[in-house]
Amino acid sequence: MTKIKTVFLIRINGVKGDVPNSVCQDCDKFLTDLQKEIKDNSSFGDALKNAILKNCDFFPPGLSDQCKAYINKFTPAAVQFILSMVSFQVVLWCQ
Repeated sequence: MTKIKTVFLIRINGVKGDVPNSVCQDCDKFLTDLQKEIKDNSSFGDALKNAILKNCDFFPPGLSDQCKAYINKFTPAAVQFILSMVSFQVVLWCQ
C-alpha cells in the first residue's frame, strides 16, 4: 500500500526572510517527492483520496456526506495542480 505523508505548511504572509531555509528545503523536497510518487504510481491519487475520505467520517452525517462529495469532486483537480507546480514556485515563496 502506498504511504501517505502528512505535511504542515507554514503560511508566509508575504514577509520575506521569515521562513527558515530548512522549511523551504523540506517543502521543495516534499513537492518533488509527491510529484514523483503521483507520476510513478498510478494508484497514488486514489490512495490519497481514500485516506482523506476516511477523515470525513468524523463529521456529523450531513456534513460527512458533503465532505465526501467535495473530496470526490476536487481530488482529481488537486492532483493535476500538484503535478503542474514547479520547484521554483516553492523557492519564490521562500525568498
